Amino acid sequence: MTNPEQNPPQGPSTVRLLGGDAGTTDHAATPDTSLGPCFASFSAVLNGMRVGLIAFVQEPGDYTGDSIHILFAHATAADGRSYTGSAGINYDGQIQLHVSSVVPRFAGTAELLLLDEAQPELAPLALSLAFDISWPRPCGS
Repeated sequence: MTNPEQNPPQGPSTVRLLGGDAGTTDHAATPDTSLGPCFASFSAVLNGMRVGLIAFVQEPGDYTGDSIHILFAHATAADGRSYTGSAGINYDGQIQLHVSSVVPRFAGTAELLLLDEAQPELAPLALSLAFDISWPRPCGS
């Protein structure tokens, strides 16, 4: 078995917006490794909005969050409005995550309903994403 750190995954990290603004893609999305190898995460800019996702997952599957599989998503609109959603932490908003691969690429889709942090009573921001992020660090390394 090869060590993913010796043979880094090929290709850019991408996050694509699905649905109404389908085709909007960030081909320079960045993985965020600051939380450690067991938290797969990324940050992307889509139509001027910064979007991020953090997931405590180690294998492919469908996740909605629980006490072990923590999910967190955030978005900051171009006008500065901030939105968040979590599952397994505060259970605000809603996250449905389908992970098709974790290592060497964190890939799958996410359906997000994010609440406006300043006015959570407003209708949530709905985002559908497809992501393929270079992720060469398996959990435990």
